[in-house]
Amino acid sequence: MMSSNTSSSIRLRLLEIIKQGTDEAKRFKSLEQLTGISGATWRTFWNRSGAPSGEMIEAIATQWPQYAFWLATGGTDPSAGHVAPLEAEGLLENENEEIPEATEYFQYQMKLLEDRKPPPLDTTGLKESLELVDDAWQEKIAVRMPEGSGIFIEQPARTDETTLSDLIKLPKRSFSAEYLAARVELLEEIRKQKNNKLYALKQRKQAVKTKL
Repeated sequence: MMSSNTSSSIRLRLLEIIKQGTDEAKRFKSLEQLTGISGATWRTFWNRSGAPSGEMIEAIATQWPQYAFWLATGGTDPSAGHVAPLEAEGLLENENEEIPEATEYFQYQMKLLEDRKPPPLDTTGLKESLELVDDAWQEKIAVRMPEGSGIFIEQPARTDETTLSDLIKLPKRSFSAEYLAARVELLEEIRKQKNNKLYALKQRKQAVKTKL
């Protein structure tokens, strides 16, 4: 974890890079286009005193790699192309002249790293598929109940945090032992189906990484 002094220093250096690299009139729109982070997020960071997120630091270092070493440490190494913005203060070295060839090489590296990132995982239809599986439990339980068992089905509200134990909670009504046993058994079955789908997604993602 960074100390408050360190995070404050990185914030100030990040602001200095942004100030030099963007036009004041359209600063946050430009940052959104350059980094993929929303302009509203950048505006909030700019106007408040909080520390930058890791995503922000990485985005600015990627966009202006010649300043990345200075951004992270406050130090420079101009002979190797690691410089600070022209108006930066408190530099240890007298020289701070950017080497265009070094900056071009850093930018080339950033492009190579970007191209090596795996494509986003396609989850089209996954949510709908899981919802269909989840919604099927009432109908299946009704079919599997012994005749005359006095079934009373009430599906609890579901959220992303709903657990199996939440689903097993019953309304204030008495149930037969057969009904309760079948309900628990079916919920376990549905949970396994969900886990199998999620496992398949993880396997696909790992396969993509392996190809790279």
